[in-house]
Amino acid sequence: MLKLIAALLLPLSGALGAEERPLRFAVSESWTMPMMQIEQGQAVAGILFDLQHRLAAKTGRKAEMVLIPRLRLQLAVETNRIDVLCYVSPNWLNIDHHHYIWSLPFMTQRDLLVSRQAENISVHNLHNQRIGTVLGFRYPALVPLFNSGQLEREDARTQHQVLLKLAADPEVSPQVFYKFQIVSA
Repeated sequence: MLKLIAALLLPLSGALGAEERPLRFAVSESWTMPMMQIEQGQAVAGILFDLQHRLAAKTGRKAEMVLIPRLRLQLAVETNRIDVLCYVSPNWLNIDHHHYIWSLPFMTQRDLLVSRQAENISVHNLHNQRIGTVLGFRYPALVPLFNSGQLEREDARTQHQVLLKLAADPEVSPQVFYKFQIVSA
């Protein structure tokens, strides 16, 4: 009987002494500062970078940042390639998200039109215009305008590239870009 107890405790004690694997966080290639700075394929700074490291520390684990193309994030979740996906909203997903465990929101993201023109522009006053968007991002307020053909998406891989296109191409009309506002918890 004692040999059986010792045999059961030995594997258990080895597992308890071993360090847990890192907590794997998804990092979308499309993110830019202030949310995430990516250099040479590695996340190095930003609001989400700090948040993810603090979340991992709270669980007693290290954070592992897994850089993933925006359109492959859902597959990474479904195949357990990542453990945590931050900075996402149910409104942005086209899939069944009810099996997710959602935290309370702590940031507000607003869509803004950024233009070369100094005047205020309403998206509803634009017709047959190309709007700079990020590939794979869903813009719920603009979906009806895209579907009706009133506006046309002009995709880029990152938010930064959307702004570069605006600066380089006078044919691209106002760009959809994000302004971030931290909301106190």
